[in-house]
Amino acid sequence: MEESKKELERVAAMSDSDDDSVVKVNPRFQSEYNEWKKKCPFFYDFIISHPLPRTSLTVHWSTMTPLTHPHVPSLALHRLLFNSYCRRTRTSYLRVTNAPLPTVDYGPIPILPKVEVNQNLVLDSRLAMARFMPQNPNIVGVRTQSTDVYFHPDVRLTGFAHNVHGHGGAGLAWNEKREGYILSSKVHNLSFHPYNEWIVATASSDETVRLFDMRKLREKIYNLGGHTDKVSKVEWNPNKGSVLASCGDDRRVIVWDINRIGDEILRGESKAKCPSGLLFSHEGHKDKVTDFSWNEHEPWVISSVAKDGTLQVWKLAQSIRGEDHGGRAIDE
Repeated sequence: MEESKKELERVAAMSDSDDDSVVKVNPRFQSEYNEWKKKCPFFYDFIISHPLPRTSLTVHWSTMTPLTHPHVPSLALHRLLFNSYCRRTRTSYLRVTNAPLPTVDYGPIPILPKVEVNQNLVLDSRLAMARFMPQNPNIVGVRTQSTDVYFHPDVRLTGFAHNVHGHGGAGLAWNEKREGYILSSKVHNLSFHPYNEWIVATASSDETVRLFDMRKLREKIYNLGGHTDKVSKVEWNPNKGSVLASCGDDRRVIVWDINRIGDEILRGESKAKCPSGLLFSHEGHKDKVTDFSWNEHEPWVISSVAKDGTLQVWKLAQSIRGEDHGGRAIDE
């Protein structure tokens, strides 16, 4: 356990290396980040922080079955994509990597290697969002800030462009039930429940996440308030029906558990009451979080990117998520 904590402290220190090269960090955010680093070993089972040369606007895990690491059997390689944009050349890059994560029975946390890019794809327009097709992870849909959606078979540039509507935008979502169907829109601030087709979560500029029943849209089911700035993204955990996460301009990724709504959970030195339903607030970024993604093969693993130029991959500590070693809720 002590070795695990030392390794997390080492990783947290590494994350502060050169991510300031992308943007100038707000002093208040820097101070809050420093406090987060001190508590980092107690919050996560593991965390990887990878400095990017430029800000990424998107990140997404593939549904492809992870591969065993060729040199470290206790690690598995999970396919992940993100992007970068060069203003000088006006070139957008889609980057694909195999992120090393500990396997389920990894025992003591190994030293996690850095995320290394193994594919770079060049686009002729600035990328806004990219998503692997769930039924065929060899195909990637890319939404640019032009009028086109690109599809890349085998994640190569031999695909085609399809003009879906005459305006730019950021929204992009594959249909989970029907292979090959994709939705593109100006917004990407809602998420349908993975098991209940009628339940939807929405992100809002009023700093809240709202849950609705599509059959009664005039009445919201819950109003989750924990962010302190605009909420830009919300997504359900594909493996945990009561869990969802959201990110926003307050540089946080908040994990919610609707089964805990109404619980009186005391957090922090002030013993202030935690917002209803809030399970955890990830504060490892120094600027606005632009996107995040749940890992389908690892139920509690999230990747997140922010305007501070960092890509982070992290897993909530077992003590926070409230599960035993078999993945079951402790109170079941």
